[in-house]
Formats: sequence, C-alpha cells, structure tokens
Amino acid sequence: MRKQVTNQSGTQAKETAGETGWLNLEPIAAVEVSSEAPGSPVEGALTVGSTRGWEAASHGPASITLRFDAPQDIARTQLRCMDAEHERSQEWALQATFADRTHREVLRQGWNFSPGGSTEQNEQYVLNLRQVVALSLSIDPDRGRDRYPATLLAWRIAGPA
Repeated sequence: MRKQVTNQSGTQAKETAGETGWLNLEPIAAVEVSSEAPGSPVEGALTVGSTRGWEAASHGPASITLRFDAPQDIARTQLRCMDAEHERSQEWALQATFADRTHREVLRQGWNFSPGGSTEQNEQYVLNLRQVVALSLSIDPDRGRDRYPATLLAWRIAGPA
C-alpha cells in the first residue's frame, strides 16, 4: 500500500479471501494518515484479515484519508474500535470527495466507551456512493479532551455486490 504520513494537529479490486466483498485497498488506493505509533501502522486497520489495528502517535484528533487511483462506487463501510480501559466519549466522521470534486460528510457517529460496559464499537453503514475519489475518516478519541490517542481496529470498504 502506498502511504504518506502527514503531520496534521474505476477499477474495483475485491478481496479474494472469503465472501465479505471488502475491497483490497492496496492496489487501488494511496493512504494518508495524520500520524501512527511505532508498531501500529495504518495498514493494521485497513488490510482485510489483519487484527493489529492502528494507533495515532499522539493524543487528540487524527485522520486517515484514502485516495483512490480511479473513482470507486462504495456500497458500505465498516468501522471497528475497542477500548476496555478508559471511560471516554469518541466521535468519528467520514467525508467523501467525488470525481466532480464536490465533497460532503456522509456520516458522523459518537460512542461512549466504559470499561464496565461498552468496550467495543463495531458499526456497518450503507453508503451507496458513486464515483468516489477520496474518503477521509476523522477520529476525535476523547471529544476535545486530548487524553488518549485515536485508535482503529478495522476500516473496511465494500463496492456494489
């Protein structure tokens, strides 16, 4: 996967293993990430089958942007995060940029983590987006308190069936 770590405060390739329909992003997209902790690169969250996940190198908001080589039709996405240690409130937002260079926010979701209760957020969203040239995921792991780094266990994207 082509990657660029930024310091920030259509051909569809489907994964052949399994019947998930998740796109294999490596041959079709470049990724930009605001930061990544040593040992927790962004590929850990983007590669189908990986269980490593990604973690930002510093506390506070972080972002991951996928830039597609050719416009993609995106049917759905999955985002997964886990925190069994901290009481915190997280928010993520997903913005799409289209081939005509327009862009819009396509989802925003908040989640409250609690070690004694809710420790995992695993969401699938139906998007039905056409001609997407970039997807940007912004994560505020503690809603402006900057006590924890952003983390992501998995970000999956599927094209039309």
